[in-house]
Amino acid sequence: CKGLSLAGKLAQEENYELPVNIKGELTSVNLKIYHNQAKTGKVAITFETENLGKVAAEFDVTQNKVSGMVAFEDSSNKQDMEQIKSTLEEEFTKAQQETTGADRQVFLSLAQTKNLDLNRFGQDRELPEEGEKLSTKELYQTAKAFLTALKSLE
Repeated sequence: CKGLSLAGKLAQEENYELPVNIKGELTSVNLKIYHNQAKTGKVAITFETENLGKVAAEFDVTQNKVSGMVAFEDSSNKQDMEQIKSTLEEEFTKAQQETTGADRQVFLSLAQTKNLDLNRFGQDRELPEEGEKLSTKELYQTAKAFLTALKSLE
C-alpha cells in the first residue's frame, strides 16, 4: 500500500522511473516533467548502464523551439550518443508534424564530461516567459522522442 501511495505521489510530481531496454540491458530511466510559471516546460531524463555509463538529458521546450543537451561520462560512447542525437532530431520532426504542424526550431548538443552528477539535472529553474502556455502533451512527446532514440541503439 505504501508503495502505491509513493508511486501516486511521484506521478503527481510527474517524476517517473521507467524500465527501458538499452542495447540489450534493462535499466531504470528517471523521467521528470516540469511546468514552469513561464510559458515553457522542461524534460529531464537520467540513467546509468554498464554499457553507456552515466547519461543525462535535459530539454527546454517552448512554442517556438526545443533546446537540449545530452551529457555523458564515457568518451568511448560518443558514437552511440551521436546516433541518439540523430534519431532524436528525426523523432522531434515526426512529433512536430503530428501535433502542431508548425515548425519548431531544434537545438541539440552533446557534452562529454568526466564527472557527471545525475542529481544536478532537472532542477526547476525559472526560464524567460515566451508565447502562450505549452501543453503537457508536447512535453511528454519530447520525453517519448528521447526514449525512442535510446531504444533504437543497437
